[in-house]
Amino acid sequence: MNRKYACRVALSMLVLTAAIVAVDALVDHMTDPPEKFDSTETISLTEEITMPWRMGADEKYVLERYAELTEEAAADHVILTDENYGGMYYDDDGYAVICVKTDSPSDTYADIIDVGDGMNQIAIREVKYSRAELDAVREDIRGFAPHLGDYLIIELRIRDTENKIQVGIDECEDIEHFTELFLAELGLDDSARDMFDIFISDLNDLSYLTAVSGS
Repeated sequence: MNRKYACRVALSMLVLTAAIVAVDALVDHMTDPPEKFDSTETISLTEEITMPWRMGADEKYVLERYAELTEEAAADHVILTDENYGGMYYDDDGYAVICVKTDSPSDTYADIIDVGDGMNQIAIREVKYSRAELDAVREDIRGFAPHLGDYLIIELRIRDTENKIQVGIDECEDIEHFTELFLAELGLDDSARDMFDIFISDLNDLSYLTAVSGS
């Protein structure tokens, strides 16, 4: 009887060990190396530009490649700084689009650059707001969100493709009144309306409110 029990224990231990090895292998397979995760540290890409906001691996890679290119041909391309960098995204044509704040932004690409390493070409797009400006205003919103008077802010994100801050609000019969109250709370005048995409959100899960409030 004891021998049979010992065999069962041994067999159970073998099964458990195999399960642990399998789980470890699965975790190793699912875990990306650190450079593939978003980073919150300040990233220095050149002497002129550092990135103190969350940055994905694609954004970091494209900016590093562009920084290398500008070091070789600074006179031919825009030098990115914290004051003029407006974000980065991939467009439908496969361009890695770097947004640059200018005094007179246009809707067309100012420049298309072949980095020459086989990656998608980089396009320079002129925009009105820098990423640092948008990020600062988003933090101001988090200072009073999710509540603003009788309104409830339930979505808040920066969209580099639009060069705007998206603000989704719960049931609202008068978006114009919310917008006026919203701008006043931020201390902004009417000219700043184009910094925002304000819409009524149809989200049902309120668990994301922590992202809005920053908690």
